[in-house]
Parts: sequence; C-alpha cells; structure tokens
Amino acid sequence: MPYSRKTDPRVCAAGRGGERRSPAETKPDFPPAFPPDRLACSGLVRPRLSGRAIESFPVSSGDYIGRVPGYVVFDATAGVRLPVRQNLRLQVTAYNVLDNRHQEFVGAPVIGRLLLTELHVSF
Repeated sequence: MPYSRKTDPRVCAAGRGGERRSPAETKPDFPPAFPPDRLACSGLVRPRLSGRAIESFPVSSGDYIGRVPGYVVFDATAGVRLPVRQNLRLQVTAYNVLDNRHQEFVGAPVIGRLLLTELHVSF
C-alpha cells in the first residue's frame, strides 16, 4: 500500500483549518526545560500556578458594614499519580503562597497561607 499522510498514524492534527502535521513538525524549536525522563514531562506531575487581584470593595450586610481593602494572592498546585495504583492521585495546594495577610470580608479574621493536601481515588 502506498504511503499516505491521511492514513499514517504518525500524523497528528494541528488544530487549525484541518491542516495536519507530523509529530516531528509540532515539536518546539527550543529544548524542553526538563529532560523527557523527568516527572514534569512524563505527565506524572501536574503543576499549576494562579493568582487573583481583588480591588477594595464596600460591604453592608447586617451588622457587618465597612470596606474590605484590596489584596493580591498567588496559589500553587501540584498533583502526582501514585505509582502504587493508577487510580490514586495525591495533590498539594498552597493558597496565598507569599503569605499576604488579608481580610476577605468585614468582620472575618485576617488570613494568610493555607496548605491543603488531597488524595483522589477514581473508580
């Protein structure tokens, strides 16, 4: 059977306009940050960084009347599939990584960094 790009399993969709490219053509021009044998590139570790900036806002709810000052916080999450079983995943999340002490509601306590550990089981 003659070679055809349409039937070649090594060809992957580019995602735009139906154009198809081989996996070699979709590789970036720069070297990866970690060698392929590292966990970050193997898909075992899934890191995520996020942040949020909240402007100052007024509150008027019953006895709670006032203004909450604005704040900026950054969160980080990393999850890893445990090698013991494929259906187990451990995830650690650090909310407010930089420990920016702030208040999210009038009358609420000032909060800082929060660390959350989760074990996910799929079945």
